[in-house]
Amino acid sequence: MMMMSDDDDDLEPQLKAVWDYFFVDEEKHPVCFSVLPIRFAEDPDEAPECEGSVFLRGTADPGIPVYKQVVAWKLGLQGRQPEIAVLSKEGSWINLAKPRNSYEVNFRTIFITVQMLHFLRRKPEEPEKSLWNHLRKVFDKFDVRPSKDDFRNHRSLMKQFAEKDSKLAKSEVRILLSCMWATLLD
Repeated sequence: MMMMSDDDDDLEPQLKAVWDYFFVDEEKHPVCFSVLPIRFAEDPDEAPECEGSVFLRGTADPGIPVYKQVVAWKLGLQGRQPEIAVLSKEGSWINLAKPRNSYEVNFRTIFITVQMLHFLRRKPEEPEKSLWNHLRKVFDKFDVRPSKDDFRNHRSLMKQFAEKDSKLAKSEVRILLSCMWATLLD
């Protein structure tokens, strides 16, 4: 028996999470989700306007294809793993579960930066060596090992998080990374 439902009754609950995801611009070229403005929990309504159109593509449970315009992203660092979500144009948050392999490879630097921020948030007293061991373990599937060069394009993001999060601001490794960031400016 086929059940009828209103368009807005069941649509959003099906989009709580998306797997095998990737992002494209209006011309269908791959883009990184970090081109979207970021929103922090402290100021959820304050984010710059998204320049251009960005679309989330992937699969929602149970196998539903997703093609949604998104306007912002947020990063949760409190859990066991970092949690990335994007805000649909309609105003609902969609969790990003597992990226498409080719997307993760092409935009690996943002994923490495997210893992670095998560590690520093959870273990602010750990030495720098522990950070690099963690990153190498998480990203062992890549041919190229994580390095300080992976953070080069994400300095402003790291700075924003350090300013908004007291644990990150006090992190032992963050102090070392701030010296490293200065070398990245060259």
